[in-house]
Amino acid sequence: MDANRFWSEITNTFRRVVRSNFQVEQASTAERVKLASSAVPLTDPLVQNYAVWRKAVLWIAAIALIILQIVHLISFESAEEFVGPANKGVVDGVQILILLSGIVGTILIVIAAALWANVPLSKRLARWGWLIMFVMPFLLAIMPLTMLMDMGDLEGDALTKARMGVGLMIGLYFFMQIGPKGLALFAGIIRSSMTLKTLLPESSAPGWATILFAPLYALFFVVITSFVIQIGGNVFLLLSCFCFITAPLVYVFKAAAIGKPQTGEEVTRVLGRIRMVVSILALTGTVFLIISLAVSGLFDFWEAFKFFLGFVSSTMALTVVASDFILALIFRSYEQGRKFQESPHRETLEAKFQALSTVGLTRLISWGAFTPPAAPAAPSMPAVSQTADANVEVSLESVVLDSSPEEKQ
Repeated sequence: MDANRFWSEITNTFRRVVRSNFQVEQASTAERVKLASSAVPLTDPLVQNYAVWRKAVLWIAAIALIILQIVHLISFESAEEFVGPANKGVVDGVQILILLSGIVGTILIVIAAALWANVPLSKRLARWGWLIMFVMPFLLAIMPLTMLMDMGDLEGDALTKARMGVGLMIGLYFFMQIGPKGLALFAGIIRSSMTLKTLLPESSAPGWATILFAPLYALFFVVITSFVIQIGGNVFLLLSCFCFITAPLVYVFKAAAIGKPQTGEEVTRVLGRIRMVVSILALTGTVFLIISLAVSGLFDFWEAFKFFLGFVSSTMALTVVASDFILALIFRSYEQGRKFQESPHRETLEAKFQALSTVGLTRLISWGAFTPPAAPAAPSMPAVSQTADANVEVSLESVVLDSSPEEKQ
């Protein structure tokens, strides 16, 4: 590969990842030829465009993960200084397991990126790679490691305080490992949903997936950052949190625009504006966060760099994994929707929704005046004739059950 082709490949990769818009990004002629002749031939232009987008995101994730694992290896330190020689095996074992899971997951992601043209195989490799890197730290984090440690002759309050001190140190370590992956879980799903909206603008499902996860992302970010704020908070960290919390909520405010079927031109115009606002907020929040870390000195450069790189790499990897998974869910929902229209359950469900809508339970937005929908016309009841000079008490039951058509006439 010559220098010009190599540089073109790099620029195409970054452009596809940044835009993530299938309405404007297309596969090249060389890529289409390679996909058409792959182990599982892909000849449809739409599928080919999706495959080359997967390739771009996977390579960004792979490169970020490789750098991250190298930094982890270089900065690896034994925990003997903090927990003593008797307990270093427990903590060091946990660190090694997490490091190995990251290396194995990275290898699988790299292979998935290299075999991008074989979409089914690349899909399986990427999914397993992300699962290994994501699940292992969470499984180890729920283990009561301090209960496995030798605290010597300590008893009572001294033993409790010693375990609390060691537990705090271990908790900070797991926070640095799990925090980026937890934030990336929501960020990756939102990013993949918005990308799929450009692939399938006729479907409202990707937009609603974003609307569902965006407020959860903002809430989870508050939970994650509240711990850091209490330890070393400052005004720059608060401004950073405000930007990062507001960014996903933009999707909620624009729910009506992204949650409906659209044309290709409409989705490009609408999502372009929304993504611009979100990007500005995210960039501003990043600047404030860097200033905050520099002012507080809470984390050194390498710890902050590993946290940021872990978030970026996990987000990129999950974007591909979530896109493959959500795309399958959208198709399954579409198939079930077609069958549901012909099933006997449709009328029953419509009646239930009609009843729930009479008190506003089917409204997405709760504020503002509520006007009950017009009720369907009820079946007419037989009229009861009464004379002007007669004071007759007639029951509904007697009219319906006892009167014959001749008598009612």
